[in-house]
Amino acid sequence: MLQLYHNDMSTCAQKVWLTLAEKGLDWEGIHFNLREGPQHRPDYLKLNPAGVVPTLIDDGRVVIESTVIMEYLDDRFPISRYALPTRMAGRGCGSDETARRGCTR
Repeated sequence: MLQLYHNDMSTCAQKVWLTLAEKGLDWEGIHFNLREGPQHRPDYLKLNPAGVVPTLIDDGRVVIESTVIMEYLDDRFPISRYALPTRMAGRGCGSDETARRGCTR
């Protein structure tokens, strides 16, 4: 089962929650009270050296950074409960790389 280290107030974690919900995936939440500092414990820093949330664990594979986690979930679980494309043309139009590929606003 997927495990997600998160905090309720983290907008980055909220983005991952939405992706998990859209895909209808079961996951176990490991809630961190960031004021108490569990994200700075050595065992967590081994998973996420930046000491931030979210962090996703999938069958022993550790994925950090919310956007990377979302892309990982799109690749690993391409099916969505909704009729939305998993890869949209022009995704991330703000970067120079997508501009070179012909992304227009």
